[in-house]
Amino acid sequence: MDTSAGRILKFLIEKHRLTENQIDIDTPLFSSGLLDSFALVELVTFLESGGSIRFKAKDVTLENLDTVARIANFLKQQ
Repeated sequence: MDTSAGRILKFLIEKHRLTENQIDIDTPLFSSGLLDSFALVELVTFLESGGSIRFKAKDVTLENLDTVARIANFLKQQ
């Protein structure tokens, strides 16, 4: 699965009906309130759907998942 920032950004824009003016790779997703905990579950499910990663509870943090750039960086390290 392509876990690039572009693919993640595209998923978030399409799934949550956002515009490119509302979100970019450095936009805080959860700490800003743009997305909620339900969106977090959908995001983790989307990322795991490729089968190459499984999130542990300790991995689901703002440090790892609050921006598209952080998500892409976290996935590269896995």
